[in-house]
Amino acid sequence: TDALKVKRRFVGFDTSFARGNWTFEKITGGDTIIVNGAHVTQNFYGLCVGDVNGSNVPGTGEKSGGMVYSSPKGETTTQPGKEIFIPFMVSQDITIGAVSLTLEYPSEGFRIHSVHFSEGTPLFKAENGRMVLVWAETTPLQLKTGEILFTIAGTIQPDFVPGNVITFRAVAPSEIADATGESLGNVDLLSPTITYQNEVPDPTAVHLIEHVWIYPNPAGGEVFVDFNLLLPSELTIQIMDALGSIMSSSLFNLQKGIHHLKLSTETLFPGLYVVRFQASSGTLREIHFKKLIKN
Repeated sequence: TDALKVKRRFVGFDTSFARGNWTFEKITGGDTIIVNGAHVTQNFYGLCVGDVNGSNVPGTGEKSGGMVYSSPKGETTTQPGKEIFIPFMVSQDITIGAVSLTLEYPSEGFRIHSVHFSEGTPLFKAENGRMVLVWAETTPLQLKTGEILFTIAGTIQPDFVPGNVITFRAVAPSEIADATGESLGNVDLLSPTITYQNEVPDPTAVHLIEHVWIYPNPAGGEVFVDFNLLLPSELTIQIMDALGSIMSSSLFNLQKGIHHLKLSTETLFPGLYVVRFQASSGTLREIHFKKLIKN
């Protein structure tokens, strides 16, 4: 949240910082310092590097913010080796300008690749079952109840077995701020529980499409799609946003064999999308999903 305050000050949205944003406890020597021969209880205060003219005069008292929670909502089934996308949704109408979030999760079952917001680029570090995430933009996100704040993309690991469950838990330090960088009250983020998919695909089943490849990814104004059709098929390709809304849809009648198609992404806003491939041939139907990032 302090990072957002620095950004707003730098571009001129704010002319000063609120009092008491940065408090430093004295590390050694007990709870007091000696002033004029007397012991005095006192915290130390400092200026943020963004406070270039020293206008922030700290007041007494320490800054405190609301808690961030992560609660389960729904369930997603998967298997080892699968790439999945986990949405984190807000539980209330809210305007968010900055996120400082620490999440704990079972590291033996899941490896995080990337994190995506609809606007801006977050910074994150994920290791040993703990992910630390920071995001801040001067143009805030205005979200309705149930809308996605961000999405985590990752791969289910080989040691994820029946009976395992993957959930995310928000722990300190975590804070979410409004459009001005002020800490919001208690915020609850909702995400699905990940469980093992017991149904194993039939290896003898007839498949229609394989080796689907999208590039460049991240994409600019256009994207290419390569794939192999095992039977003559009617192919529908849809690009959907993080909420599942269809942004574009194309229909192709194609013969058996390897194909190379070009799709326009010029009208898409930067962010994370899902490309849905549905191949149909007679009574057969097969669906594939691929991740697409638009720069």
